[in-house]
Amino acid sequence: MQWMSSSPADAPDHVLAGMSEDPQVSRLVRNQQALDWRRYLELRSSELRPGGKLLVAFTGRTHSETGWEQPLGELWGALLEMGRERLLSDVEPQKITIPIGLRTIDDIRAPFLGEGSFSALRLDYSEILKVPDQIWAEFQQSGDVRQLAQRRSDTMRAWAGPTIMRLITPSRDRAALVDDLFARFTARMLQNPTKHEPYMLAAILAKQH
Repeated sequence: MQWMSSSPADAPDHVLAGMSEDPQVSRLVRNQQALDWRRYLELRSSELRPGGKLLVAFTGRTHSETGWEQPLGELWGALLEMGRERLLSDVEPQKITIPIGLRTIDDIRAPFLGEGSFSALRLDYSEILKVPDQIWAEFQQSGDVRQLAQRRSDTMRAWAGPTIMRLITPSRDRAALVDDLFARFTARMLQNPTKHEPYMLAAILAKQH
């Protein structure tokens, strides 16, 4: 749900499009997310029978934070470090922009304002929640900071690694560069173990009769 249907812009200041502070990138991301959310609602409405309900849950943000600042900041820092060492070209860190945006609760509710429904769907429930950090809880019990860092890295690589590899210039040894990137990320997690509690949006949609 947080992945955009297309990448609206390359971010000059972050690995995640939705966490860029560049005004133009932020505007393009918001516009793309609004279009994607409305298109998603239209498609789900066409599939649901009258009276049917759908639970939707995905990564979100408040107006001031996402919960992803520390880990994704460290991933961006690792990319910049590889750029400074000339392992990546001058343009590759910017080109490596993961097309994910993070909606607010207001973004979720926006299509339903006014008439109270959108594409024959009614928003019955919407809430923003913080996700408990199970990895941190295990670390508090074990004290094993290396395990914590590796689990953080493995989790990040599982969802971000394939996209990053695809965005690296094909003529390069992309697999080796991704290995290097996440080795650096693991080292950063080892040096700065921090609790990670991202925000989750949850909504219940109902197809009207």
